[in-house]
Amino acid sequence: MTAQDTAASPAAPSRARHPLWLALCLLVILAPYLYYAWFVWRHLVPIEYADSITYLWRDAFNVHYLTNRSLTQRVLFTLLGNHPVRIMDAQLLVFPMLGVALFLLFGRPGRPLLDLVLALGIAFLLSSYTFNLSAAAIASEPLFLGLLLLFPCVLFLERGRLGLAALILTGFAFIFSRNLAPYALLVLLAVRLVGVRSWPDRRRAVVYAGLALTALASLAITVRSDTSLTVNLVNNVYQRILTDPEATARFQSRDGMPEGPYVEACRDRYVLDWCLGRPILFVNQRTRNYDLMEDEQGFVRWLKSRGRRAYTAYLLWDDPLRTHETLRRDYAELMSGDAIRFVIRYLGKERTSNVPNNRVTIEGTGPGRDVGFLGFDSLALLRDALLPLGLARLHSMLLFVALGLVLSRLLGAPSQLPLATGMLGAGLVCFFLSDFGDAVEIDRHVFPSLVLLVVGTLIFWLSLLAVLIRELRRALGRRARDAAERPTAP
Repeated sequence: MTAQDTAASPAAPSRARHPLWLALCLLVILAPYLYYAWFVWRHLVPIEYADSITYLWRDAFNVHYLTNRSLTQRVLFTLLGNHPVRIMDAQLLVFPMLGVALFLLFGRPGRPLLDLVLALGIAFLLSSYTFNLSAAAIASEPLFLGLLLLFPCVLFLERGRLGLAALILTGFAFIFSRNLAPYALLVLLAVRLVGVRSWPDRRRAVVYAGLALTALASLAITVRSDTSLTVNLVNNVYQRILTDPEATARFQSRDGMPEGPYVEACRDRYVLDWCLGRPILFVNQRTRNYDLMEDEQGFVRWLKSRGRRAYTAYLLWDDPLRTHETLRRDYAELMSGDAIRFVIRYLGKERTSNVPNNRVTIEGTGPGRDVGFLGFDSLALLRDALLPLGLARLHSMLLFVALGLVLSRLLGAPSQLPLATGMLGAGLVCFFLSDFGDAVEIDRHVFPSLVLLVVGTLIFWLSLLAVLIRELRRALGRRARDAAERPTAP
């Protein structure tokens, strides 16, 4: 078609959204959060947990304020005066931001009905207590979960200077939100660079490099200073090593783990048990973190000096097939089980013997309210629908990651498919680290990665369908052009 033909042809329909229609769609996403905010403020009481001591820094500042885990939560809570009600309200804000980011990523300018359906779908998904009432927990999970979902959307959205500023803000907040975050960020950046054919501009490339270097530095600081990792290692040795006679013998002969009566006493126990003759866990008031006291049998001393290397070798080198089988089994059980609804347990945490907990309070507001505002958990319902589509199997998820990278690279798929691929890759890495990172409270550790995998799988299938439709249209268009250009018989 020539320029003259283009000029003479009727004007193409505008792809811009009408401001009023855009406002309506955003209202559909954001209006429920006005209700959620009122409900949280009116009905719920913020609950502090054992781990809250790490985030609520109410003592004098020292260097450990900056080097301890979950710095993002600690800074935010400090800015809010460590006031639980203010913290509860602030934690809720990240989820409507996620809803807006999803709308901007998947919205179809010029298709108002599709935009409205998308807005309704996002509002339905975010009606899960995981995305709103989890704000009542003064813990690391609510903010980490919100950033775990929000950062990938901002990374692949790429909307000018405002998008770049949002990337910087969410990226650095995400890195310091939890020990798992740097690993997830590095995976997401790798997918962005490998799976998207267009290379980022210079400013965005500088931001990517800064985020990657900060993530690596954060990992180094965590390994060096986060004593809670050693506490988790106690649980892993008690429940994964001492329950396996062959692994126990290898740890003693090869890795120098001391012998002693604790081997029998601590088998299948956890760090709070007195199997070493006395309690070894305490809270270091200076670092505001968990730490371990030395024991007479030398176990804690060995654990701090050589335990991490021994456990890493056990997972990766001694018998990788065993590790793979354990991971495959745990993934299938946890993904199809109740771990994804872990927030309900946070809501059921007792405050005192005389005051009903939040879940009891929620139950009193309407039938079925104990599981969701709609009488059911929308996230769990979506999970159940996706299980037959590959979500239930670890190998299927790995295949989805590989397929997403190939299609994104070869076909130049829109940003939604690389986004889904990055979410799945980051979710699998986080699941592996969470599953083997602490043998106690595994469902608490893995549920954010399960949520990410559910959302990523939904986006993957929707994006794959869009790619197939686009390629089919291209093929039909080529066939029509070939038919039009083919000379007709005289």
